[in-house]
Amino acid sequence: MLLPLLACLSSFQGHARALDSRLDRDFGAVMGSVVHQSIVLESDPGTQLEDNLLPAAGSPVNNWLEVRGSGWRLEQHDGQARFLIDIDYQVFKGVRQPESLTIPPIGLSLRKGSESLPFETPPLAFSLSPLIPEDTADETVTLRPLHPAPDLPASAHGARLLVWLAALASLALFAAWQLGLPPFFARGDSHAFLATAREIRRLRRAPAAPDTSRQAFLAFHRALNRYAGRTVLEAHLPSLMEERPELAELRGELEALFAQSHRLFFIPGTVDTADAFPLSRLEQICRRCQRLAGRRA
Repeated sequence: MLLPLLACLSSFQGHARALDSRLDRDFGAVMGSVVHQSIVLESDPGTQLEDNLLPAAGSPVNNWLEVRGSGWRLEQHDGQARFLIDIDYQVFKGVRQPESLTIPPIGLSLRKGSESLPFETPPLAFSLSPLIPEDTADETVTLRPLHPAPDLPASAHGARLLVWLAALASLALFAAWQLGLPPFFARGDSHAFLATAREIRRLRRAPAAPDTSRQAFLAFHRALNRYAGRTVLEAHLPSLMEERPELAELRGELEALFAQSHRLFFIPGTVDTADAFPLSRLEQICRRCQRLAGRRA
C-alpha cells in the first residue's frame, strides 16, 4: 500500500519521510455505512499541506460514494512535523452478494518554500455486504419504520431559550421585510429541487452516457432527502406524505420513480437507459416538487 506513495515522496528529498494511508476497517460495510480513511505524513518543520485540495463534504466521488467530511491537524513528533488527515465517505450502493469495492486515489500536495510535491494516495479496497440475504426474494422483505424519539419535558431553561429564539426569528423576519430581501419567507431547502431540475435537464441534453439515468436519479434523491430533512427510502413514502402533505398529489409519480430507482440501483443486470422512465418525466416531477414546496413555504 505504501510503495507508490514512498516512491512519489522520494523526489521531495528531505521533506517527506513516511506516509501511511488506511481504512478504519476493510470489511463489514453495508449500504449507508460511513468508511473512515486516515492518512499520516511526516515531513520537515516548515512544510505545509495544501489543504485546499482536500475533498469537500458533500462532493461525490462516483455514483455510489460521497464524501461526508474531511479535516487535518498538525502535530510535532521527535522534531518532525506530522500531518494527520481524516476523510469520511458514505457508501450508497446496494448489493445482493458480497462485493469488493475500491476507493480511488486522492490527489494531495505538500509545499516548502517554492517547492511543491503533488502526490496521490493509493487506492483502498474494502468489501461491501448485502443488507438482505442472497436467498431472500425482494417481495418477501418487510421494511419497518424507525421508532420515534421519546417525548421529553422541556425545562425552564429550554422554555426561555425558545422564547429568545422566537424573538430573534421575529426580528430577523421583520428586518428582512423592511430591507425587501426576497423571498425572506421561503424555505431554502425547497430551492434544491430547482437546482436539481436544471442538473437533470443538463444530463438529458448531454450526449448519452452509460450511467446518465443513475446520475439523474441520484441527484433527485439528494434533493428529496434535503427537503425531507432525512433519508427517504421507498418504504418511507407513506410517512413522507404525512410530514409533507403538499407532495400528496405526486404520490403516484413518486412511487413509480422509486420503483424505477430500485431497479436501477439494486437489480443486477438492469440497463441504465431512459426508455423505461424518461428523464424529461423525472425533470417534470422535480419541478412540480419545487412548486409544491414553494406553496408550503
